[in-house]
Amino acid sequence: VKMDYRQMMEEMALHRMAGGFGPNKTGEDKQRDWDRKFDLLSREFHQIDRDQSGSASRDELHHYIKTAYENNKPGEVYDPKVADELFDRIDVDRNGMISLEEFVDSYLGEEINTRKRVMNSERRLDEKRAELQHIGEKFDEAQRSEVINNYGIMHGARLIVKVIEARDLIPQDFNGLSDPYCKLFIEDKVIETNVIGMTLNPKWNETLTFEINTGRDFLKVLIFDKDTMKKDDLEGICEVYLDEYLDQREHDKWFPLHDERKRPVQGKVRLAIQYIHSEKKLYEDIYKEKDIQCNVIARELEEAKDKLEKLQGPFGFMATVHEEKIAVNKLDSVLANIGGLQGVLKKSVKKMGKSKLENLQIGNLPWHQVTLITVLVFMGITMLAMIYRTDFVNLCISVGITFMMVLKRDMSQQFFKYIMYALFFSIGMDIIWLFIFGGDWLRPMKTDGGVEGFIRKLSLALSFLSLLIRFFVLIVIWKDYIDYKKMKKGQAPPAMRQPFQVNKRQKDQYIFQTQSP
Repeated sequence: VKMDYRQMMEEMALHRMAGGFGPNKTGEDKQRDWDRKFDLLSREFHQIDRDQSGSASRDELHHYIKTAYENNKPGEVYDPKVADELFDRIDVDRNGMISLEEFVDSYLGEEINTRKRVMNSERRLDEKRAELQHIGEKFDEAQRSEVINNYGIMHGARLIVKVIEARDLIPQDFNGLSDPYCKLFIEDKVIETNVIGMTLNPKWNETLTFEINTGRDFLKVLIFDKDTMKKDDLEGICEVYLDEYLDQREHDKWFPLHDERKRPVQGKVRLAIQYIHSEKKLYEDIYKEKDIQCNVIARELEEAKDKLEKLQGPFGFMATVHEEKIAVNKLDSVLANIGGLQGVLKKSVKKMGKSKLENLQIGNLPWHQVTLITVLVFMGITMLAMIYRTDFVNLCISVGITFMMVLKRDMSQQFFKYIMYALFFSIGMDIIWLFIFGGDWLRPMKTDGGVEGFIRKLSLALSFLSLLIRFFVLIVIWKDYIDYKKMKKGQAPPAMRQPFQVNKRQKDQYIFQTQSP
């Protein structure tokens, strides 16, 4: 038995922290270290085997763990279920008794698994640190060389589109098949894929790269059936909006097809899309994620090393296995409590998301400054016109819009509609007023020396200028209304999108998913 276990340890033990079983040891050193470890395990087993029968019963294991636990963990309640699980784990032949061989075998399996865990964590940590260093160098290079253009994206921004495949296309040829290819348009650039002959489920797997200048246009993908004797038949169209890919990561998605009139047609196309508009931001986000991963792996490595160190001490095997069982039971209890709150959390998150959509801030609109300046000009001209003519309607409209713009108050979609309705009403009212009273105000007055007539004509001119300004205000408010609807749909232009960040929820989720068993 000793020889079999020694060979197992020689094959599985690692050169780091091997406790005397590394590959650089001579045969005599390995045998000597193995004898020392086997003697230690034998003494531990005899401590459990109280009647010295050569086998340990379930009650003897209960007594040993309870005594050791109460001495080392005063104040904590001993859980007998943990000892039962441990007994079932060690009792491989299921005869109700634990032999010395089973005890030693369980220890060896625990130590070998722990050493493999240490080795795996060290390897992963070295790889992640190398990746972290490489990403850091890329970030430094991008920080030095990146130049942002007038549209808020870097010079040399690019859209990488991998045209993967399409399915269920419309048969266009007499044989019931098609010869499909894709034609992609964005800004002033056009790229075509190769033609795949005689199929309704083509697979292109072609990567196309577009240089992006403004980032305001969308990608239009058209699928055609290639013909030689006539014009190519259109299979379908789909659009890809760049503001949905501002996180700069690759997204693999299926897109349904439609015709030129936006009516759905048969078929869909699969695209992998990555829009890189700032390499500095891209490498910064990747660096943060890699750093989180390094910290998680480093913590796993420390836990594995700590467990391995405990295994080398007296009764280390029993202590480490027992602690792991306690930790698993506590985790199950915590997860059960979390499961009870899951429904409440889902409702709260759904309610919060709906509230955020209904109450977007006006300060996030791309034309916020233009709108504010235009309304301020409108209000100023209206106030000057009131030196002779009362115009509280336009004054209230301009003051109300300015108040919302300056304080950046939350609002609903109806806000813009009401503002536009009010502007239409005031424009119509002023047109009627100018038609009725404009001619009279231009005639000279007989009761003054010309000063009042001059003021009246000035007020009339300012009223006419206010009318013209209101048309421009109406256009700007209409633009804000369109942008607001895009914000609600998650299709905001680049200036309206927040940069991608790794938040605490994502970090905790990653840590939970990457924990070792």
